[in-house]
Amino acid sequence: MGLSTFMGLETSLRGLLAQQQALDTTSHNIANASTTGYSRQVAVFQASPAYTMPGVTTAPAGPGQIGTGVDVAGYQRIRDAFLGEDVDGDLLRADVSVSQREAQDGLVVSLQVPVRVTCPHCGGRGETWTERCDLCRGSGHSTFDHPLRLTLPPRVADGACFRSRLKSPDSTSVRGEVRRRIRSSAA
Repeated sequence: MGLSTFMGLETSLRGLLAQQQALDTTSHNIANASTTGYSRQVAVFQASPAYTMPGVTTAPAGPGQIGTGVDVAGYQRIRDAFLGEDVDGDLLRADVSVSQREAQDGLVVSLQVPVRVTCPHCGGRGETWTERCDLCRGSGHSTFDHPLRLTLPPRVADGACFRSRLKSPDSTSVRGEVRRRIRSSAA
């Protein structure tokens, strides 16, 4: 039993259409390159369902299947960990508990933010000559607590969330999230 010539043409057409969608995504990325907060996207390909030839197949995934091309399964945002854009991997969270009066008047809070830096002892190699670095335990990174003063504005509701980014010349960017909790007057 032979296959129609149109099946080969349809498979080729699917591949061309999928690549066209990927090119559209690339042009979208270029158009938004200077947009603040934009993260680039990439088309995610997946094989389209195979054509199963009747009478030749013994199981659904067995022999007798013919590929039918590729489809775009979806789009994925690309976040660059080098630039500190990991979705939530580097997000530090803290809760600040304030009284009702402090919530009404506003408050400046002092926090200690752990910042990851290249190990000063081994220079980020994780070792000194042939031995593992004792300071960073072979990771190539060490942390230090960076003091941060955060101003909580007045009259902000309970549970309000503040996000910020801490940048240091010698470390990766650290994103932080502080959630304001208002204590009841009885506490």
